[in-house]
Amino acid sequence: MENNILHRINIMVAVESSLFVWGNGIFYNIQINYINKTISLLLLGFNVLKFEFFFSEIFVV
Repeated sequence: MENNILHRINIMVAVESSLFVWGNGIFYNIQINYINKTISLLLLGFNVLKFEFFFSEIFVV
């Protein structure tokens, strides 16, 4: 009887810990995606600025 209860508790702990890891994995992926998008947007903005600077130099002369 006690063995059965312990077995159930172990299963519950295993399920909870795997759900916790799974939830953290999703949160981590969202963070990584957000950071990647932010970096790509910054790079895009930087390229646009370089491009505008390049054109302004051409047309000023």
